[in-house]
Amino acid sequence: MNDYIFTIRFDNAEHSLSANNGLPINQLGEILVLLSKAIGLKKEDRLTLSEIRGNCYAFDLKTNSEPIYKSMEVVHKKISENDFSGLNHDQKKYAAKLNSIIKETGHRVNVYNPGKEFNYKIIDILFENKIESYFEIDDVYGIIASIGSSNLESTPSIKLSKEGYDIHITKEQEKVLINYYKRKILLLRINKKINFETGKIESADLIDFEVIKNNDKFIDKAEKMTNKYEKRGLFSSIKESSLAVRNLRDNINIQDIKNGQ
Repeated sequence: MNDYIFTIRFDNAEHSLSANNGLPINQLGEILVLLSKAIGLKKEDRLTLSEIRGNCYAFDLKTNSEPIYKSMEVVHKKISENDFSGLNHDQKKYAAKLNSIIKETGHRVNVYNPGKEFNYKIIDILFENKIESYFEIDDVYGIIASIGSSNLESTPSIKLSKEGYDIHITKEQEKVLINYYKRKILLLRINKKINFETGKIESADLIDFEVIKNNDKFIDKAEKMTNKYEKRGLFSSIKESSLAVRNLRDNINIQDIKNGQ
């Protein structure tokens, strides 16, 4: 199995950086963590920091996975070209971190492989606009804890009992949802607005919703599953909550049918 080496090299105008005079460990650690997320590194993937060297500050990353190696190349190529189209949230956060180091220290960055088949120079990262937030469609469930608007002209919104952000709704949706206020568990498809820096949900817009039947059974089932599996970290592997919620709902309904309920 081949080992692939990927070098990330920091240098300055005086060429005074070295293995003994390089990035602070907290900066290096943050870069590596953000990079691992940017390339979608999984627990079973092997990517190691194999060496720090040079008349500069260059560190080698070694992997036996060609997809991981190619992913690192593509991400750095797009950053070097200031081409952020197609980059996801984690990749943009990694680019923003490199940019903050470049701006703060005046360093420049080169990324290349031993044979120099590629050599991308990252000197100035130019975001067309400051990235403040992004949007993501997801499913959530809960009971409406509040509904309405601050005045007659403002957009109405709801809050679920276990969520701290507003979900904006139309006046037509408000007329329907008021019937389920504090009464029914709802499964809502929403478009979430997420803060780029913190990753927290700032607000959301309601796309669609449905009423969960057999509310008590749904809550009981959800709590039992959480207590049984959460400590094992199984829920951390769920990448799309909509599938988990819908599967849980369908499972409950099937069991109710079997029990004649």
